[in-house]
Amino acid sequence: AVLFVRKALIEYPCVWKEKRKQEWPFDAKADGLFMQCESHNDRVVYFTQLTESKGGVCSVGETVQLDPATFALMPRLFAT
Repeated sequence: AVLFVRKALIEYPCVWKEKRKQEWPFDAKADGLFMQCESHNDRVVYFTQLTESKGGVCSVGETVQLDPATFALMPRLFAT
């Protein structure tokens, strides 16, 4: 299963708040996309930063893999 969610639309859980720079390398106000991937054998979470210019053009920035134990938006979908 794959879940994509825009950070600007998340009200809860705000998994990026009050994290150390080593855990969350982006500015707290940075927008982007969370991607959570789940299978019976694996679980990963990525964040891709999005920036918008004054002209309204959106560009894709850096993508980093995050710790799913800390940054997962949904609980495990499959029993381990």
